[in-house]
Amino acid sequence: MYNINFRENHPCFNEKSKGKFARLHLPVAAKCNIQCNYCNRKHACLNENRPGVSVRILSPYQALYYLDKIREKMSNLSVVGIAGPGDAFASPEESMKTLRLIREKGYEYLLCLATNGLNILPYIEELSDLNVSHVTITVNSIDCEIGSKIYAWVRDNKNIYRGIKGAQLLWDRQKCAIKKLAEKNILVKVNCIVIPGINDQHVEKVAKEVSLLGASIFNPMPMFPVENTPFELLGSLDKDLMHNLKNKCSQYLNIMTHCNRCRSDAAGLIGQGLRKDCEQILIKASNMPINPYQKRPFIAVATNDDEYVNMHLGQARYMKIFEKTKTELKFIETRMMPEKGLGDVRWDILSETLKDCNIVFISGIGDKPFEILRKKGLKIINTEAKIKDVLNKVFSGKEMQEEDQAYPRGCKGPEFYGFSSAGCLSSSCSKCSSIKFEK
Repeated sequence: MYNINFRENHPCFNEKSKGKFARLHLPVAAKCNIQCNYCNRKHACLNENRPGVSVRILSPYQALYYLDKIREKMSNLSVVGIAGPGDAFASPEESMKTLRLIREKGYEYLLCLATNGLNILPYIEELSDLNVSHVTITVNSIDCEIGSKIYAWVRDNKNIYRGIKGAQLLWDRQKCAIKKLAEKNILVKVNCIVIPGINDQHVEKVAKEVSLLGASIFNPMPMFPVENTPFELLGSLDKDLMHNLKNKCSQYLNIMTHCNRCRSDAAGLIGQGLRKDCEQILIKASNMPINPYQKRPFIAVATNDDEYVNMHLGQARYMKIFEKTKTELKFIETRMMPEKGLGDVRWDILSETLKDCNIVFISGIGDKPFEILRKKGLKIINTEAKIKDVLNKVFSGKEMQEEDQAYPRGCKGPEFYGFSSAGCLSSSCSKCSSIKFEK
């Protein structure tokens, strides 16, 4: 464990530290509030080493458990960060809760965040109080005309902005964020994705402007062409052109020269994506209750025949409650669902009814109850399997397999439900089954 004052121990911000100190990314931020035309987060291939990729998404408490276990394996761990796979402040509750838990545990690691900067401003004061020492903001354009070609949309609260308006809103927020972070003595690194024919002639202007705002390091990166994105055929700027571009930008601020396009679940030294031993711990953590530290021994099942999980949460009349004893799976009782017609209050009542449960098995769920129940600490698993089979797998610590899970109609994809593609394995969902990944 290293004192938070030792900023030079951050391997991403200091090249001399890259082979000495390890970093750990906690993948707690599933959602994103902008859509870049070079980005596709619906991949979790372990062979891909790029932002937006993670084999699992963790709750804040699962992330703390993961960190606890990783500490035992990495004596040189100096930095704990949040870098997606979405944006840290599209899911601010999860990101801030994770940082608070780390500090409440007494860990003095360097803390860092990566963000697009759209929604970080309301949280900078608390980030300073939590001694977050490093923040990376991705700025691809300071010209809204150019930005309109890079961003498909920008979402601010419930409003969607496209074109010039969206690009201008994003840059306005980024300007304020960089300046305020610098005022709080938080080191700011600016990433800039260099896109051939789009912003490659504009990057030097970006470097100059962010240096005036207080950024400390600039990291221009050639775009990595990603399949099924609008920019997949544009290619990458060649090494010589990138070298010349970095030289031009270096007159304004320090240039990062050792970036490795880290995954959102990166663990270890720069150059290591996700170590196999860390991957196993990550998967184990993701399969645990939302809060592994809380004693919630029971599991709730929505069924109408006592054999299969076959009821949509909104239609279920009751929940069957189970517990594992030393010798058997034991049925505890039947609990009635709250009456219909109460709106969102119904799900608040249900979360209280199931406060001693850690998992709820159902065969369908709406967006709102999913969000409410998950925030109350309940892990939701959609399935149409036999009750006995899924309970045995969960109680024995086995991972849910493809045949066990079926996402309901209207599934918005794994990033909405809090899973990476490796955690959303439905063959019956058109969005999820089309995702290609490797285990």
